[in-house]
Amino acid sequence: MGYYSTLEGAHSFRTWCRSDSDIRQVFKNCFAGHAELQEIDDLGYDLVLRKEKEGHFIDLESDEYTQKHYYADELADLIKGLIEPGARTYLIFTGEEGEKYGYAITSEGTDCIEFVCRVNGQLLDDWMDSAA
Repeated sequence: MGYYSTLEGAHSFRTWCRSDSDIRQVFKNCFAGHAELQEIDDLGYDLVLRKEKEGHFIDLESDEYTQKHYYADELADLIKGLIEPGARTYLIFTGEEGEKYGYAITSEGTDCIEFVCRVNGQLLDDWMDSAA
């Protein structure tokens, strides 16, 4: 089961990879034995390697950034294996009803991003309680 969400924010990150074969090898190692993920395209994005003066980058490209993101967790795990040590990136998704979820990613691991509602710096629930 999945529901529609939109990938927001950064669609690019620094990488240690120097060739498309590096990307394919990390994918293969990351998802060996995962029957539903046979090709990178199964994640919903193309991973496009580009070289700049500052280093190498991977761009996430898709015809549809709003789609059913069945494999958001797996995409974050793949990026963890591809990102340059010391670099940081994130994935943020906005769901059909406006809810947000995401991942902060480094080569060391992935962490869920917490979205907190505040009113003038005060947590929303505390703000509501302070009116009583």
